[in-house]
Amino acid sequence: MIKLNVINRIINIRNFLSLRNKLIIAYILIIAIPIIVVSVFGLMKYKSYMLADVISESRYELQLEIEHINSNKETMEGNAQMVLGDSSILSLIGIERELTVEELTDFNNNTLKNIMRIQFNNPNISDINLFVNNKNITLEMWPLLYSEDRIYKSDWYNKVISKNGKECWYLNHDDKDIDLRIHTDQGNMVSLYTEIRQPKSKHLGILKVNMPTKVFFQKMYSNDTKAKSQLFIIDGENTIFTNENTKLFKDEGMDRNFLKNQFMKYKGTNADNFVADFNGKNSIVVFKYIKSLNAYILSVSSVETSYKYIKSIQILFIIGTVFLIFILSIVTYFITSMILKQLKSMIQSMKKMQLGDFNIDINERSNDEIGELAHNFRKMLRKINELILDAVEKKSLAKETELRSLQTQIDAHFIYNVLENIKMMAEMDEKYLISDSLTSLGSMMRYNMKWEKEYINLSHEITHIKNYISLMNIRFDNNIELDLDIQEGLLEHEVLKMSIQPIIENCIKHALIKIIRTKKGNISLSVKSDGNIITVIVIDNGIGMSPEWVEILNNWINGDSNRIIDDEKESTGIGLRNVNERIKLYYGEQCGITVHSEIGFYTKVIMTMLY
Repeated sequence: MIKLNVINRIINIRNFLSLRNKLIIAYILIIAIPIIVVSVFGLMKYKSYMLADVISESRYELQLEIEHINSNKETMEGNAQMVLGDSSILSLIGIERELTVEELTDFNNNTLKNIMRIQFNNPNISDINLFVNNKNITLEMWPLLYSEDRIYKSDWYNKVISKNGKECWYLNHDDKDIDLRIHTDQGNMVSLYTEIRQPKSKHLGILKVNMPTKVFFQKMYSNDTKAKSQLFIIDGENTIFTNENTKLFKDEGMDRNFLKNQFMKYKGTNADNFVADFNGKNSIVVFKYIKSLNAYILSVSSVETSYKYIKSIQILFIIGTVFLIFILSIVTYFITSMILKQLKSMIQSMKKMQLGDFNIDINERSNDEIGELAHNFRKMLRKINELILDAVEKKSLAKETELRSLQTQIDAHFIYNVLENIKMMAEMDEKYLISDSLTSLGSMMRYNMKWEKEYINLSHEITHIKNYISLMNIRFDNNIELDLDIQEGLLEHEVLKMSIQPIIENCIKHALIKIIRTKKGNISLSVKSDGNIITVIVIDNGIGMSPEWVEILNNWINGDSNRIIDDEKESTGIGLRNVNERIKLYYGEQCGITVHSEIGFYTKVIMTMLY
């Protein structure tokens, strides 16, 4: 219902807008909508490309960091294998008796120095410690050999034992296994723990190799102030850590716990990235799993700067669009004003027509649509004026007929009564021919004098013609025959009164009168309809006319100003011309009368009327 109300309001507003305003709005929409659509689509595409580029760059960065991590991991594993591969170490920590002074001295001078050399050759290695589970070894040798009693209470101890000799990694932990006073300030450590068994069933101790976290995760702890991303590590215990001293971490307000909670939603899925919102600042997070460390490395890249750039473009676009619409509105206003100036002139002319002034002219003569409209408007004006003249002429003709009817009305009643009395006298004297003739004459007089309307049923016109033929046969000893061929259904159709009888009268007066003394005169009357046209054909077998006279007569009937010289032909032409003018007046210019004839054989008059 609300939608319908809104639509109705829009329609109402549209109906009250002027054509100029509608055109301005249409032009603006035609140009502005594609611009807006293309711009919005372009900005969306740019944003998606930007995000895809950030994700691709982060994946590449993570891959480099993982390669560096694997390199450090292999270094620590290599050092551990070198220590565990030294048979003298395994023999020493597995001895089941007390060591002699010579054995301790030899271990210190040879084996210990070899291990120290291994460590010094790999400066990234912070410590290599061997925690021995042997009661026979009571002497600790710094910085390698220590008693396992130092570590059996550590939180990682039981986990290392449960690995059954497999590697165990601890990331970013505070190594307090040995007195801190002997360590330099290297921060948290990444530690590799390996249980030593020999034989396999006997626990001999634990080997630990340390590397500082800031060395193991070198990229994460770099001091690059122009870094575009921040690395995070989430270990197998779901502990998250990063370098919190970076400028990016502080500026973007990155929250480790928030990031971890967001990451847990995507952990274990096929996704390798997501968008995180740090206090209203958007960042792209790309992550990868490091299987050997059972840890995830995350790259967090801020896209806030890019978003701000996109927003600035959007603002510029909005300003540009508004400015463009403003300029377009002005240009459209002037263009439409020029176009509609011609239309306004036509509207003023129409208003004059509304006030009754039809004597106006429109000077617009262009070839465009408005020029075509003006042309058709001028044609309409001419047609209206013609119709007005026709209406005035019809009204005048009707008034004239009515006046004539009034003038003859008194005499007509008198004549009707006299004829009726004479008819009765004839019947009393058994003069039936005279009685019938008087009946026909009375009917004809009523038909001629009783003129209430212009149209009458065809059957009445036919009856009038029969009465006329009946009277003419009295004069010509029944030598006139009338053949009728009326299409079914047309007798009740209305035709123009006194439109056919004058043609029949012309046939007798000008065609049959010359032959009727020597042979029968024949008149054929045919009335047919074809679509919306009624065709009346009258054919006589009279003397006919030459082609020259037929052409002159047709021209005269259709308004030729040249008069017919022959008195007899002129009389014929005037009667047919009057009928033709009435036909065209009431039915239109497409209707009328044409004459065809062949001298010595026939004359044919064709009259067309609208159905």
